[in-house]
Amino acid sequence: MEEAKRFLRYVIPGQVFLLELLAIFVVSGVVSVVQLKGVLGTLTEKALESALVILVTSGGLGYLFSAIHHMLTREFFPFVSKKWKWHWTAAMFVDYSELLSVAQTRGLLIQDPNGVDLSNKTFSPECAWRVTSAVWHGGKDSTSVLGLATDRCESLADIMHGAGATFVATAAAVIVALALKIRAAFLSPHQIEVVTASNVVLLIFGALLIWFHRRNLIATTKHCQGVVEICFLQHLDSPEKLKVHPKLKVTVLKPEFW
Repeated sequence: MEEAKRFLRYVIPGQVFLLELLAIFVVSGVVSVVQLKGVLGTLTEKALESALVILVTSGGLGYLFSAIHHMLTREFFPFVSKKWKWHWTAAMFVDYSELLSVAQTRGLLIQDPNGVDLSNKTFSPECAWRVTSAVWHGGKDSTSVLGLATDRCESLADIMHGAGATFVATAAAVIVALALKIRAAFLSPHQIEVVTASNVVLLIFGALLIWFHRRNLIATTKHCQGVVEICFLQHLDSPEKLKVHPKLKVTVLKPEFW
């Protein structure tokens, strides 16, 4: 069941890319309704072959979009948000830095291999994610707060990653559509016209799609991060945890990479 869910997480963004690329072409007038009916008719005639090709293509594209989303949220967005103050990217990735700062006042001790307290360090989003994941999966059991909340949080994380991959797929569809339009314009024997009704519609429709999926990604990221933060702090305050580990310790081998 879990493998099927992961497979669908890759397939759906790839299908969204293909459908939105086709929708952009139809709305902007690049592909007419008659041509669309012709394509659908061809696909219907060879239904099995078409379904197999679409499935394999969607899976490959979805994996690529998921990898790009991970790169953006783990490396690019945190970097530009901190380095260049691109605050519009801050809400598009999970950042548990503030959670760890609060957690250290609630019984979480983060130290290096020599036992030096690292509470005065500023946590990067990457570091905060590693520590939060280690504490979560190291402290969960079937009766703990973390154990009871794991399935729900993993489900929210899957939704968030799916929304992120779909956002990347939408941006890719708009970029591909623009690239094909530019290529067609340069290959045309007629004079190139930049401002045409077709181009304006393509840009507006593409921008609306990107805006919609970005808002969806921000909403799902907030929900996922919020639930994790509540459960994490509840675990630190739970009576069962306090009886066994009054001070929860986490040792980081290479804090210089934070």
